[in-house]
Amino acid sequence: MRVVVTGGAGYIGSVVVETLLAERHDATVYDDLSEGHRDAVPVAATLVEADLLERARLAATLRAARAEAVVHMAAIGRVAEAVVNPAKCYRVNVVGGLARLDAMREAGVRRITAAVGARRPGDQDLAEIIASAWTFATSCA
Repeated sequence: MRVVVTGGAGYIGSVVVETLLAERHDATVYDDLSEGHRDAVPVAATLVEADLLERARLAATLRAARAEAVVHMAAIGRVAEAVVNPAKCYRVNVVGGLARLDAMREAGVRRITAAVGARRPGDQDLAEIIASAWTFATSCA
């Protein structure tokens, strides 16, 4: 499967990318490197350094990668940061999330998996999670 990982240069996102590559999937990392690190991106993955709010660029990246799915790891998840800078948190998490969905619709990518909790040993295989990921309703495509 060809997967674009938003936030794939971050701590958890980079592990997702490593897992995808180990399971013989193609991985493209889309990250602005504001929280992530270039060195965390495996050599076998393609890195696109760009902001999630750049909807047209994300759509072009999805098309260029011929993405079949997105794993969304690009978000501000720290409560302390949300309290100190709620506008930034809203911009990244809400506006950026909507830009991601619009880019996916524009590029015809129908599968998305987002970070919503921790994965424990023995949990469902990552490839199975992506394969059974929520799919956009036909009316949204």
